[in-house]
Amino acid sequence: MGSKWNPLEIMRMMLVVGQLLLISSPCSFSQTVSSNCQETCGDVAVPYPFGIGDGCYLNEYFSIHCNVTAASTPKPYLWSSESDIEVLDISLDGELRIYTYIGEDCYTESGVQQQPRTFAYTVLSAFPFSNTKNKFTAIGCDTVAVIAGSNGQGFSSGCLSVCTGMDDVTDGACDGIGCCQTSIPEMLLNYNASVVSLNNHTNVWTFNPCSYAFLVEDKSFNFSREDLNGMRNRAVVPSVLDWAVWKETCDEAAKDPASFACKAHSECFDFADVPGYRCNCSAGYEGNPYLGCVDIDECADPQNNPCEGICHNLDGSYACSCPKGSHGDGKKGEDALGCIANPKSSHLVMILVGKFFQLFS
Repeated sequence: MGSKWNPLEIMRMMLVVGQLLLISSPCSFSQTVSSNCQETCGDVAVPYPFGIGDGCYLNEYFSIHCNVTAASTPKPYLWSSESDIEVLDISLDGELRIYTYIGEDCYTESGVQQQPRTFAYTVLSAFPFSNTKNKFTAIGCDTVAVIAGSNGQGFSSGCLSVCTGMDDVTDGACDGIGCCQTSIPEMLLNYNASVVSLNNHTNVWTFNPCSYAFLVEDKSFNFSREDLNGMRNRAVVPSVLDWAVWKETCDEAAKDPASFACKAHSECFDFADVPGYRCNCSAGYEGNPYLGCVDIDECADPQNNPCEGICHNLDGSYACSCPKGSHGDGKKGEDALGCIANPKSSHLVMILVGKFFQLFS
């Protein structure tokens, strides 16, 4: 994802590689999941439909390669280690966090480019970058940043970041003074990001010798003035992909129950911004919907169950009742009746009737 090649060459390569990945990735589904699947790679949990090794993932789009070396903690990579897409986190809510590279353009004090500028780029065969959770970001005080890519059609955008001194810059503010940001479109699968300088950083070199550009998860990046000189030694930043069971709708997938990814006690959902579907556990169930959800025992914790009276766990639900000698709905909560003790009027009536007969006997 980091390179010193000509940007036109990179864009042509992106289009070719993207097509090859789409053609070469088989779309057949695993019928059964192995019971011996590795569930983690280093510190990253790998839940199904993702998996490590044959028989452990739904299809090739969900394959994770766990790169194990003696020198470091094992690292998971999407599809293969050659993809260079390191995985940080996988959420069953449809979020896949990865590392992406930072492009840079650096100069000497006299305005000579230190080395050919580097470009940050990524090529994906599935799972687009989230347009709601990522921002294209540039850092620098003499900086023009451009991002170009493909989301089904050509796309390009950019931003300008300038300043004259460190006093102009505010930590946490990415408003065009030392830092700028812009949004990306839906369905962005391939991009190339680059930066250039207006004046070779000659006027700001003492505190900002380089410009930087990258696509980053918005909530994980907080701009600091320290970023102007070395990006705090970072070469990569986290970005978010939106994943789904690729290229099928719920209605289409449900026609083949054997390959349908939503298993027992789960529901299927289509998404407008991602071509595919996801699964969630039905109400009253929990677990992994791609393996099958299990009943939630609402009564398991006596201190926190929803009943004031007696709790009865049901498949996918629960029921409350009141103990003998009381009445109500047995539930907790502001709108609930709870359990109310029955009046003892019947006992009082028996006493009065007994006294009555004693008087007239």
